[in-house]
This record gives sequence, structure tokens and C-alpha cells, in this order.
Amino acid sequence: TARRGTIVAVHGGRGGAGVTFVATHLAAAFARRGSAVLLDADPVFGDVAQALGAPSGDDPEPVHTFADAASLGEDLGPEQLKGALWRHSSGIDVLLPPPPEEAARLGPGELRLVTAAAAGVADAVVVHLPRALGPMTIAGAETTDRLLEILTLDVVSFRATSRAMEAFSPLHLEGRVEFVVNRAARSEVTRGDVGRVFGKPALAVLPLDRGVRSAQERGRLLPTRGRMARRFDRLSAALLDRDVDEMAS
Repeated sequence: TARRGTIVAVHGGRGGAGVTFVATHLAAAFARRGSAVLLDADPVFGDVAQALGAPSGDDPEPVHTFADAASLGEDLGPEQLKGALWRHSSGIDVLLPPPPEEAARLGPGELRLVTAAAAGVADAVVVHLPRALGPMTIAGAETTDRLLEILTLDVVSFRATSRAMEAFSPLHLEGRVEFVVNRAARSEVTRGDVGRVFGKPALAVLPLDRGVRSAQERGRLLPTRGRMARRFDRLSAALLDRDVDEMAS
């Protein structure tokens, strides 16, 4: 029987909600449980590569990219994709972004092709979706097993999330969408408002951590033994085991 990993897409309707932070740390949590591939479906900006301190096109040692894998077309399979992945020290296998001029030519068809191949490589595939609700974002949401919508506890973020949910409604993702609150702190908007507004409680609540910005600017992940890592370990377990009952506690 062909292997197929769980595909988890990560999206945020508001810029700065922490999509890159969640995608990279969730992929690391999946890697601690088994194996994980991380795909950046917004490769023009290369936020994932930067957050992980990945090599760029300026490095002397050549690396394969999303464009290289997609160029194989229907010949791309799990074995071909394996040869294009870059291994992060956390154990995440990452498909690195191509130069911007090549990234701009990638579309939904290439994303579907690469995601399907990645699902044959690892236990979990994390897809970092663009914020804009364009063809790449819709394609990524359409092919996912679970869609994590990242929001913060403020009115602007809730409005952006509502717009995203409206855009995703034609895809009939009922049962596949989960909400993750990032940078939770004291606010007039509370975690309980997630359930009231969106009809479903937050799957996970990630506390405000002032070390995140510094770590991302240096291309590092947060320590694996800290409180935040434990939150992501619980989130990864819930997503793979389909057991979400206790995640919001």
C-alpha cells in the first residue's frame, strides 16, 4: 500500500499573525514524532527558509529548490522529491524556495504536484500558505487534511480570519479547519471569543514569547525542551491522532 502522510496547511488572514513561526515549529514537532516535510507555498518571499537559516542561492554549495522539483512534472514522485530536500538540524526536510524570478512562475498545479509527492515521503507534510487568498492559497487549502488558521486576540485579526473563512467556504472544508491562537496575552478579545465567533474553540493557544522574534531573525527555532515546544508537541499529536478534545485546555 502506498504511504501517504498527513497534510497540514497553515494560513493566517492577517500579516504578522505568526504563520511562519507556527509552520516551522509544528514541522519540528512532527519531526520529533517521526518524519516531516515543510513546503513554502509562498516561495517568492522565502520566509520559511529565512526562519530556518537555510542556504540560499548565494551559497557555494548548490541546493535543489521547489522549482527544480516542479520541473519534473508528472515524473515527480516520492523518490525524486527526496533528492531535492534539504535537511534542517531539527530533522525537518525542507523544499527550499527558488530565486524570486523562478518562484513567481510557480502556480497551483506545481503546488499540488509537489504536495502529493511530499505526502509519499513523510508522516506529515506542513504547507506554509500565502496570506493572500489567491490561487496558490486556495490550492493548498483544497489538498490539505487539516487547515490551521492562525489568529491573534484582536479585532483586526478576527476580521481577517472571517474573510478567509468566507473565501474557503466553497471548498467545503467542514471538519478540516482548526483555529490556533498565537501570541495570547491579556486582551479584551479572549480565547473564548474564538468559539463564539467561528463556531469552534481554538485547537491550541500559544502564549506570547518575546524570544520568538530574536530566534527567527537569527534563523533559529526555539529550544526543544521549553514550554512552547511542549505546546507544539501536543498540537502535532492531536493533528496526527485526530484527538483534539484536550488541546484547548
